[in-house]
Amino acid sequence: MAAFGLFPKKVELQALMKFYDVDCDGNIGYEEFLRGLRDELTERRKCMVQKAFGMLDKKGDGAITLSDVAGIYDVSMNPEFLEGRKTRDEILTDFLSNFEGRSNIAGAAHHDGVITW
Repeated sequence: MAAFGLFPKKVELQALMKFYDVDCDGNIGYEEFLRGLRDELTERRKCMVQKAFGMLDKKGDGAITLSDVAGIYDVSMNPEFLEGRKTRDEILTDFLSNFEGRSNIAGAAHHDGVITW
């Protein structure tokens, strides 16, 4: 959070943990974090997401691509990478696909590897 210029107070961190740490293990796992992001955004959370989006959108074109994420997301400790099951690009692509939105009315999700606001 500090990397994004966010310095929450202790009470705010406690609220984040209560909201995101669904299994109450004292950690916010990747899936817990994503599940929390997919809920309806309050204005404050929307501002946080906009700030993070802006930092990831290196070209300022309103789109986050694999190359934008590659410079920030270090896959070197990912178990699938360490075990040789997935390449760096496969892990980054999987990561991006989590943010590509919900399915449309026909039930098909739009997955093109580009995240837009």
